Amino acid sequence: PVSAVQPVEVISQPAMVEPEPEPEPEPEPEPEPEPEPEPEPEPEPEPEPEPEPEPNQDLMVFDPNHHELIGL
Repeated sequence: PVSAVQPVEVISQPAMVEPEPEPEPEPEPEPEPEPEPEPEPEPEPEPEPEPEPEPNQDLMVFDPNHHELIGL
């Protein structure tokens, strides 16, 4: 049967397919070095954050220019 020959041809053409490289053995994990003590950060005076403006979606409700979009 012809169907029995096709799989043999596919198997007999591995030369055109690059062989998968053998997985390299994983190197032994290096021992973790002792963590150095973190230096105390210099205290920086934080400026008070400005209040964030409300999102446009909330402002759109009170904006008379957009009342048509909301359908009021």
